Amino acid sequence: MRKLYACMLVLFLCIYTPAYAGDEISVIAEGFAAVQGDDLVKAEDEALNDAKRNAVEAAVGVLVRSETLGEDQQLVKDSIISRSEGYVSSWSRINGSRVVENVEGSKLLRIKINAKVSLIKVVDGIFAIPALLDNLERPRIRVMVREDNLGNLSRANTISGDGLTRSLQDKGFEVIQIENAGNYDISPDAVPEILIVGNARSEKQDSGLGKDVMSCVAHFSAKIILTSTGTVLYTAKPVDASEASLVSLADASSRALSRAGETLISNDQARFTRCIIARWADQVQNGRPLTIKCSGITYDEFSAIKELVKNTRGFVEITKESYKDGDAGLLVKSKLSGKEFRDKIAGREVGKKTIIVTIGCGAQTEIALR
Repeated sequence: MRKLYACMLVLFLCIYTPAYAGDEISVIAEGFAAVQGDDLVKAEDEALNDAKRNAVEAAVGVLVRSETLGEDQQLVKDSIISRSEGYVSSWSRINGSRVVENVEGSKLLRIKINAKVSLIKVVDGIFAIPALLDNLERPRIRVMVREDNLGNLSRANTISGDGLTRSLQDKGFEVIQIENAGNYDISPDAVPEILIVGNARSEKQDSGLGKDVMSCVAHFSAKIILTSTGTVLYTAKPVDASEASLVSLADASSRALSRAGETLISNDQARFTRCIIARWADQVQNGRPLTIKCSGITYDEFSAIKELVKNTRGFVEITKESYKDGDAGLLVKSKLSGKEFRDKIAGREVGKKTIIVTIGCGAQTEIALR
């Protein structure tokens, strides 16, 4: 349990808010067209349009569960892929990819492009198709709220946090919850893809209905954070919710806090869902940052570890590396989650030594050679 909270603390310390450019993904797509007569210009235009449609289809596949995409393929083609120009923000031909082939007596032109597809626009398109909306791939979410309930501070089992959790679950999100945390250890790999960090406060107010009616107002604000990098995706609009009670002031406060939690996302549902799903899918497709640390190794062993990482399934690139006096570090982009990556490298051999994962928490991995 202490290990999980330590990971969360590290996350809070590294939160930053840059201008986020992850609303689109890069896709290499291929298009085909028949050559009518000797009109290569027309065939190339048709092949390029086909490639753009295929790029959009690939983006839809990132966002929607594959079995559902298969069932509603024609619906997707009619509603989204057929309007590929609206979803492809930019594209370029890949040099040397244009080829004209003879296939069973006919000429066929094929060409490849590198396209950038707007995930936000694709999500908007999916929103218009109820059959697909329910099957959008969604990241796991953890809710952490600091709550001041009429002066009583709490960070666990908060009323407003429970209200927010119910609202998220109603929208199809998996919310990671920790119950009876003191009775067992929590796996570090339970760290979610998205973290919602909130502050809630309730206070007494005049009900205007006489002394027998007690009333409270609750204020709730929250930031939505990408766990792997600490990036603040966006700040939810603050919510104020008022409730009255004939039972007690505490009852009025509980009702107000619960409604504030339930309302926070509902008031900004479209923006919340688009930002969370599109930007999370960007990392799934283009790679998410993972950090690897190792101490007490030689430079040759560090070089061997780098080669092993490069040859691991899902590897995209090494964005930063460091080595000094036996202490090594790597910042890697991978399409694997932190847990999947650790499962791949644990037990692998580097020279005559074996990789042992000593610490694993979300995107953070520490290894040793023994």
